[in-house]
Amino acid sequence: MASLAGRRMRRGPARGMRWLLVAAAFAAVAAASAALAYQVAASRYAMEAERLRRDLAVAREASRRAVEQAAAAEQRAAMAVARSARAKQERDSAVLRGDAARLLGLVEQRLADGVGPDRLAFVIDAARLAPPCEDRLEIKRFQPRTPLSTSTLETATFLGDKITVTAQAAALRDEDGTLRPGFDPTQPVELRFTAIGGAIETARGVLPLGHALVLGGRELRFLARSSDKAPGRLELSMQSCAYP
Repeated sequence: MASLAGRRMRRGPARGMRWLLVAAAFAAVAAASAALAYQVAASRYAMEAERLRRDLAVAREASRRAVEQAAAAEQRAAMAVARSARAKQERDSAVLRGDAARLLGLVEQRLADGVGPDRLAFVIDAARLAPPCEDRLEIKRFQPRTPLSTSTLETATFLGDKITVTAQAAALRDEDGTLRPGFDPTQPVELRFTAIGGAIETARGVLPLGHALVLGGRELRFLARSSDKAPGRLELSMQSCAYP
């Protein structure tokens, strides 16, 4: 009996030691798990904090650029407004008024109608204080030559045959484009002036077409138009004026 009790007394402390070791092992495992969980959480929080820091930096940079772009756009808008105001001021200061504005409107309208700038320049230049001119006009009517012409070239002479004039023009066309005899008064005409002695001058444009030349100390003013009295023919008038 004494032997059995002694064995029990010896096993009691050994069993308590094992339980202490087991408890210590569990505690160590729990501590290690907690430490690992803390490290994982800390690492995750650190990554999240870094991502948020980068996002914040990107947002700040975008905000800075937006502010700069807005400032640049505002400056461009202000400059555009200033240029527009300056242009309007310059335009208003250059605006023609009264008779000058009316004449400019007429010139623009005639250009839009197809009248050549040379013709308009001739008319405007001829509108200076007129020199003394003869009242009598010398008028001739003749047929311009067209691509379909087969007859002898017609001419008009002035000042007792001192000046000979010929004309070239486009042929008439039907609605289907077919050419037919006669000249088209809506198309440009070319006049050729040959003075005695061989001097030649030309004028080209839509009718009415004017031209001036100097011969024998006189300015000779010609005006060509489609004839009302002889349809299909060209009417050319000449007026003799003092020169200069």
